Amino acid sequence: MRLFTCPSCRRRVYFENSICLNCQAQIGYDCDSGEMQASPAPPGLRPCAGGAPHCNWLVDTAEPESRCRSCRLTELAPDLGDALLTDLWSRLEQAKRRLLYTLASSGLSWDGLRFAFPAVGMTGHDEGLITIALGEADDVEREQRRIALGEPYRTMIGHLRHESGHFYWDRLVRGSAWQDEVRVVFGDDRADYQASLAKHYKDGPPATWPQTHVTAYATAHPWEDWAETWAHYLHMVDAIELSKAYGMRLDQFAPPNFNNQLSSAADTFTALLSDWLPLTTFANSLNRSIGLHDWYPFILADSSLAKLRLVHRVIHAGAAIGACGDQVEHVTNAGLSRIQPRQSRGRMPV
Repeated sequence: MRLFTCPSCRRRVYFENSICLNCQAQIGYDCDSGEMQASPAPPGLRPCAGGAPHCNWLVDTAEPESRCRSCRLTELAPDLGDALLTDLWSRLEQAKRRLLYTLASSGLSWDGLRFAFPAVGMTGHDEGLITIALGEADDVEREQRRIALGEPYRTMIGHLRHESGHFYWDRLVRGSAWQDEVRVVFGDDRADYQASLAKHYKDGPPATWPQTHVTAYATAHPWEDWAETWAHYLHMVDAIELSKAYGMRLDQFAPPNFNNQLSSAADTFTALLSDWLPLTTFANSLNRSIGLHDWYPFILADSSLAKLRLVHRVIHAGAAIGACGDQVEHVTNAGLSRIQPRQSRGRMPV
């Protein structure tokens, strides 16, 4: 994510800020310009109303809808009368707005994407609807689930990025010219999904999974492999954008297993990877220096790099979008249609 400044005093502010802590100006995020703006000025913009608590996105006064473009995507949320649930919902919405920023920055339309944040239930994606139970916003509960499932990483933004991968598989891969290549790299998605999940939870992942998949859960089914890889790709582009915004310059290097088949000096994915690898090493070392778990507790083997490269290609082959993830044209690239019928997806236990 890029850095933002207060429109009044030009001091640095965070993406979530609604008040500049330096000059006390009321500010909000305008997704059309991608900038922080004074709130309610300039003319033509107003604060989001009737949406998620603590939302700092602005709304075009020409639009009849009082909620911002992020809040409009939420179809189910808790009663605002419950303070605890409202706080958990606010945390999830904050993570959702970060997801939407990264999707739009990557040229991905939000068309058809919706969210539900029930008090209890399953986490998953079904025909464009991403559902995240509010318990995932509770730090203690989420950590207990992470340990129980043997996961090295479990966060709200990680869940949202993973589930968005299912949505964009339906949109960008299903029935497109990419489908056959994706099946070669990730496996045949026609394998019975529920049976595959049941086997995964019964038997666990194969012992050799680090050589073939980015996470153990990715071995459950090709759809989950795609979604886990997709989430990792979004981790990469967001963190690299932030590091560049801060002017970080780290030594670039290639991992020992980064062979010539995967590498090309003119390849944009290789350039992305050359920024990512030293960043993860630095961030992990920084975390360890104060006794925290690794910031990025994963190892990228050749197979995982090939999958990330394919996700990179699929995203960059899509149609351009307008501001705020708006679809501006229907473009077909090498047989790739941006608009595909959505396919139902099973739910991941929490």
